[in-house]
Order: sequence, then C-alpha cells, then structure tokens
Amino acid sequence: PNAPFTFKFNSFTPNSNATLGQTFLTVFGSSFAQELSPIATSVVMPAGSLLPGTTYTYELDFSDRITGTDPINGVPALVAFDVRTDGTFTPAAAAVPEPSTLIPLAIVILGVMAQRRRRGDKTTTSCR
Repeated sequence: PNAPFTFKFNSFTPNSNATLGQTFLTVFGSSFAQELSPIATSVVMPAGSLLPGTTYTYELDFSDRITGTDPINGVPALVAFDVRTDGTFTPAAAAVPEPSTLIPLAIVILGVMAQRRRRGDKTTTSCR
C-alpha cells in the first residue's frame, strides 16, 4: 500500500462497427478509477491508495458503443456491449519485525545499561 502498483493487462480491439471503444479499470472500495484508451496495456495506482490488510475488488472493462439513429422512429439509438474481468486482492499488512531482528537491539540496550551500572552513572529526578 505504501508503493505505487502497476496493473498490466492486454489491450483490446473494439468491434469494427463501434463508434466508441474504451477500457475502464476500477478498484472498488478505493478512489481509484481510470478511463483509458482501448490500446492501453497498463495503468499505475499511486502509493497510498489502499489500506494494508483490506480486500479490494477490481474490474477491468473493455467497452464498445455503437451510436446512431433509429431509422423508423428517428430517435437516437445506443447499443452497448462490454467484456469484464473481475477479481480480488489484499495488500500485505504492515510489516512486523521478526523476533530475530530485535535480538541485536536488545543486546545493545542491555550492554549500555550494564556499562552505566559499572561506571556508577546515576540518573536523578527531582520533584517540586
């Protein structure tokens, strides 16, 4: 979640009769939604867009539109068809240090405390 993520996917070729073809990528539960050209093959989600340990659903939508006029009634007409791919993912939870990485730090702290004791260092606190 603290790094940008690149979604990679295939491009698509709109139907030869389509007057409009677009690719949409949406990650539900976040503010990330992109409208792209049908020839796009990737898009970058900025760092900080997601929460760690939260499951998100994405939708990749290849969208075609055919617009025109109904020849009988003279009204605008629209034919829409889409191919969608949906999935889920969960960003890793925040990293927790393994106990083995804390051991050297504990040794250093204990060593400093032992050295102070041997030298007779005293910490005084006064209250008024």
